[in-house]
Amino acid sequence: MSKSNEYGYIQDGPTQSSSANSGVFEVNDIVDLLNSSKFTLQTVPFEVLNIAGGGGGTGAFSGGNANSGGGGGAGGYRNSYDTENSGGSTSTEAKIGVVIGQSYTVTVGGGGNGGGNNNGAGGQFDGYNGNDSVFGSHTATKGGGGVYNTTNTPNGGTVGSGGGGRKKVTDISGVHTLATPTQGTAGNPGTNSSGGSGGGANNSGGSGLSSSITGAAVTRGSSGGAGSGGTTSGGNATANKGGGGQGASYNSNAYGSRTGGNGGSGIVIIRYPNIYTITVGGGLTSSTTTDGDDKITTFTAGSDTVSWA
Repeated sequence: MSKSNEYGYIQDGPTQSSSANSGVFEVNDIVDLLNSSKFTLQTVPFEVLNIAGGGGGTGAFSGGNANSGGGGGAGGYRNSYDTENSGGSTSTEAKIGVVIGQSYTVTVGGGGNGGGNNNGAGGQFDGYNGNDSVFGSHTATKGGGGVYNTTNTPNGGTVGSGGGGRKKVTDISGVHTLATPTQGTAGNPGTNSSGGSGGGANNSGGSGLSSSITGAAVTRGSSGGAGSGGTTSGGNATANKGGGGQGASYNSNAYGSRTGGNGGSGIVIIRYPNIYTITVGGGLTSSTTTDGDDKITTFTAGSDTVSWA
């Protein structure tokens, strides 16, 4: 008798394909299918807000009038909750299928450091890229660091949102390549003396996106602004919102510490039916709350595995 006809059943006859199984199978039949790699475990759709760490802002260059650094880009913003927008104001992503009992890696991406200042010795001005946030195979891509000069940029690459530029950076599109799927926006070019703002989750003007996945509306994924004048270091972005660091400012002939602001760390928020209980590895910092018929687990730091039962 062929494989497709040998399976016993209690209710409606079981059916199988290469991608799904339905109906009621006997235990021995499931074992046979698992051993021959022909049984696909069913998944439960979870809603996830996954935000990477933001990029650091550009350091200020002394020796001129009002030299300000570019802001860092926000970390990639991926959202599958309800009908809310994902990064770059794109449509809500598909919910993530989770197999109950299977382990998944969760990593919360840290923010990138701000760029340094020359301080008379020629420092590294570019802001550093942030770090990816991960849930299983679902990755939110790091935010791009602020750019000093496109001809000498060590922190380019694929990012969720791009950092802003300065020093006559008229085209920074080749410095940071935006990730696929879209998770944010490109940064803005600056001039010889004034930096541009980084790209945000919502637009290149720096604004973030609001999500109510936890039951309360919170805006995350704002970019870092350019240096605001005077002689100051850039402000650091808020932790767990994936924002970019602010660019530094310089308006003096005296050397000093005017570094770019650090990008904010990311966050991973998972919303799922309250009939399931999560087990979290010790390397993660998390909390779980309830909203209606759902539980919401929020991860704010670390990397480890999680599973549900």
